[in-house]
Amino acid sequence: MNTLMRLPSLFGWADELEPVFRTELQGHTPPVEIKKGDKEYRVTAHLPGVKRENLNVTVENGFLTISGKYETREEKEYQTVRSEIVSYSTFKRSLKIDQNSFDVENVDAKLTDGVLEIRLPIKASVQPRQIDVKVN
Repeated sequence: MNTLMRLPSLFGWADELEPVFRTELQGHTPPVEIKKGDKEYRVTAHLPGVKRENLNVTVENGFLTISGKYETREEKEYQTVRSEIVSYSTFKRSLKIDQNSFDVENVDAKLTDGVLEIRLPIKASVQPRQIDVKVN
């Protein structure tokens, strides 16, 4: 019978580092929200701490892809030890889209306070059209 025991740490700061390494191994997939309007789809992704230069948005081969890199830095001082934890994590999120339904040339993306908003305009030929009913 294999039993995994967690031995008590000799240094309190080692316990605080363990979740950082576990997170690094797990990676991160940003949550997205998709809303359909009359003239466009809006895709919102929450990317706290991601800088513009570490972010890529592409529309290619039927996929809208959001990719990038998180970089966090945390400094702590203890009685005898000063630690600096730098963590890097990459992410990639791809959403299948019908490129023929969207005006790909006018896709717009804005990053504001860690929230990425992408607007995918629906082509006029695909938008619903009201048909006038004539009376004879």
